[in-house]
Amino acid sequence: MATGLLLGGCGGGAGVDLMAGSSPEAARALLAQMAREGPVLLQTFDGRLDASSDTAQGIDGLSADALRQAAEDGVEGLTVRFTADPASAVAGGRLVLAEGVEGPSICAADPTGVSGGLRAGFCTGERALAAVRLPAEEGPLTERRVWRVMRRLFPDDYPSAYGFGWLGNRISIGIGLGF
Repeated sequence: MATGLLLGGCGGGAGVDLMAGSSPEAARALLAQMAREGPVLLQTFDGRLDASSDTAQGIDGLSADALRQAAEDGVEGLTVRFTADPASAVAGGRLVLAEGVEGPSICAADPTGVSGGLRAGFCTGERALAAVRLPAEEGPLTERRVWRVMRRLFPDDYPSAYGFGWLGNRISIGIGLGF
């Protein structure tokens, strides 16, 4: 029983749901391409605040800078910089993080409606290449919750790209000779 309690206490909370029609692999491929060219646009919305401001806003206790840093840190195996300035961002796609908003698409210019949880989408125009939702949890938004969302939205492609993995993943072994 004690082991069960210990393991239960180590859980990461609710799972991150992948929205229907999402392609995280395609989103990561586009993000990687854009990251090589420069900073990627990050838009944030908090449905509980007045979103009429054009300035970058934080979400539920995380400042805009802390949210940007958590998003950058949450993408494993890829160095990416996010910016809230559309003029300095490369063209092609944008990351949208929204807390407490609901709507027909995470990629809408201004998601509306109130719901619980953190939603994220990697958008090309009004279309989401991939979108995820983390159900509402107790307490303010934390970096760890942002990391979980980012890792589901942009999964690490190391095993599929380089062929090395464990327990069911492909393992490649090679022998080389040189003179």
